[in-house]
Amino acid sequence: MVRLSNHTNLKNKITDADIIKILMSDGRRTFVEIAKDLEVTETAIRKRVKRMENEGIIEGYTVKINPRKLGYGIKAIIGIDTTPQRYISTIQKLKQDADILRIYSSNGDHMIMLEC
Repeated sequence: MVRLSNHTNLKNKITDADIIKILMSDGRRTFVEIAKDLEVTETAIRKRVKRMENEGIIEGYTVKINPRKLGYGIKAIIGIDTTPQRYISTIQKLKQDADILRIYSSNGDHMIMLEC
């Protein structure tokens, strides 16, 4: 028996990208719902998603929030500088602040950029 392994369902032309596109638009979709949309079995979807997780293609699932609904009216981007010796410790301290949503390293005008 010969098995084709291009990660495409030859009968329905379903690709990993089709599954990923659905998951990116709604990560809470069930395998049954995805299978119904793509006209394949739930088992096929479950196996493909599991394989993509194992291969590191899908690294995890996340929640998208609306900051305004949580009472945050504005978003701020703040640039800060520190000495090279304090760079790591500064980032570690900043990570503890609940008001900081994201921390970026930069080689531009500022060493560290904060999204608050």
